[in-house]
Amino acid sequence: MSLSHTFSIIDAFAGVLTEETAKEVVAYRSRMGRRYALTERSAKMLARQLARCPDPDAAAEEMIVRGWQSIKPEWLKPEKQSTGNPMMDAMAGFEWPARH
Repeated sequence: MSLSHTFSIIDAFAGVLTEETAKEVVAYRSRMGRRYALTERSAKMLARQLARCPDPDAAAEEMIVRGWQSIKPEWLKPEKQSTGNPMMDAMAGFEWPARH
């Protein structure tokens, strides 16, 4: 891959990711193997998915940490917010059995 080609792929992430994160995403996908290396078109498609995330840089980092080749906003779960009460936090999401 030529240097100018690498920069055009990184440019696909301009306005979505920081330059540092964009370079890391490109390097990560290259390390995954030739089949997963980004083209200009696939970089633009990935940039569109990342732009839909609340924090695109954090989403890109999550993609890398989890070993994913792509990402969708639906795959990211919001972090649970604490109520300040450990007992209530532990019961969050608990569903009582239905009464018959």
